[in-house]
Amino acid sequence: MASGLAGSLGGSRNINHHSLTNDRRGYITANSQYVQPVYYQSRPIKIKVIAAKGLNGYHHVDLSGRVARQYKRGSVLKVTAIRDYHLTTRLMLANGQYVSGNKTLVIKK
Repeated sequence: MASGLAGSLGGSRNINHHSLTNDRRGYITANSQYVQPVYYQSRPIKIKVIAAKGLNGYHHVDLSGRVARQYKRGSVLKVTAIRDYHLTTRLMLANGQYVSGNKTLVIKK
């Protein structure tokens, strides 16, 4: 997730013709000053759902199967553990359900 913006005259050209930055030049950086992980790497004590359509809770760490419960936007949830699943992280709630650790869906409370 980008946390800042920087430019370069000699960078690569934007070829997305439908974007507002069409034909402008720039570059993408991996400098840790400007980027941060999309998923939580350490356990937050509580999280707040910020996704517009809410967030689904599941019984399995791979977020498969029947939806156990849907949490509405603004819900505050207690996190008991963090689990790695491939290249992402899942947050285990106090009731044993798993939700995504994506920072665009939940925020540390």
